[in-house]
Amino acid sequence: MNVGEIDTYFENYQAYLNDGEDVSTFTIENDDGITILSSGLNTNGNILTYTVEAVGTGEELNPYIRVKITATTTDSRVDVRYADFQLRDESVGN
Repeated sequence: MNVGEIDTYFENYQAYLNDGEDVSTFTIENDDGITILSSGLNTNGNILTYTVEAVGTGEELNPYIRVKITATTTDSRVDVRYADFQLRDESVGN
């Protein structure tokens, strides 16, 4: 992902959820280097969408960024997932 780029990602919980179970709450934590611009669940409560922007420049840029997503279901089960991003700053020739 290039610095300045904005992309949308999905976490699909359909295979994880039991019959009649939905994701009721979630949190998203991110390392420095990306910003979470928006997030939300679909109306069925089984697909989480989040939009991120890559930020940072030059020497200060950490090229390996992790997002931690913690979802709690209507059955009180907790699922933790990680998404890894590799950032590039095209302006410094990476």
